[in-house]
Amino acid sequence: MADDEVMLKVEGMTCSNCAAGISRSLEKAGFKDAHASFSEGEVSFSLVEGKNKEEAVENIQSLGYSVVE
Repeated sequence: MADDEVMLKVEGMTCSNCAAGISRSLEKAGFKDAHASFSEGEVSFSLVEGKNKEEAVENIQSLGYSVVE
């Protein structure tokens, strides 16, 4: 895993539409290579300059999902 790649455990994803919604939301917010897997309960993405992990966590939580640290 590259230094700028982040993987988070996310609870509440129940289908591929949930995962797709998280991926789209993160990419729209400026994160790159966002991929969510509802079957694994994981979300991965790459940080870009000006973005941090906390912003991604807030983005995911604003959609109604829980990020497990």
